[in-house]
Amino acid sequence: MEAFVGLYWTYPVNWAGFRQLSVDVDAAAAQSRTIRYQRELIRRWVADEAGHLVDEVTFMDSSPDRPTDAIYEAVSRVQPICVAHNARLVIARFGRWRQHHFLHHRLGEMRIDFVDLDPQPMTIDGVRFEPIEHFRHWASAGEAASAARRRDAIAALRKAGREIGPDPGRYEKIAHLLNQTGVKTFTGKAWTGENVKKALLMPEVVGE
Repeated sequence: MEAFVGLYWTYPVNWAGFRQLSVDVDAAAAQSRTIRYQRELIRRWVADEAGHLVDEVTFMDSSPDRPTDAIYEAVSRVQPICVAHNARLVIARFGRWRQHHFLHHRLGEMRIDFVDLDPQPMTIDGVRFEPIEHFRHWASAGEAASAARRRDAIAALRKAGREIGPDPGRYEKIAHLLNQTGVKTFTGKAWTGENVKKALLMPEVVGE
């Protein structure tokens, strides 16, 4: 009976407040539909192969644009498991909707043999899950949330600028006021005097 190890991963969804993922597979699956889907996809595939799933590992990456510590840590976790059980790693491939070139590259560097499964729609707990539609929905929702955050930030910047006026240290005072009221920057971060100064020079903030 061939041995396999499942590796399940996702990204944070900052606008939805999803920023941490449990290292416990079942707890992570309860947190994230993407993790739950990968777990089910891989468990079913291993069963169809009459194999044995010896372990499962989850991780949350922080960026699709660069290799991160999360990738190195996750691969470092699965590598000794694969060696100890002479097991192949199994991951899900989501194509252009959620590619992970850096994960594949790191697995190659560590010479970890892996199986890359295509995403397949399936029913999980009585609910039909379409992975590509799921990612498309979240991308649209994220864009809408980003646009709303930008509108709110611009309105709050203008209001704070009028309230503070041209006082000395106005940029730091505006940043403090915005942070106190829970207003985030365009990218969802805390304000500083420097990014307030830059934002107040933007045409979309100045023009009204």
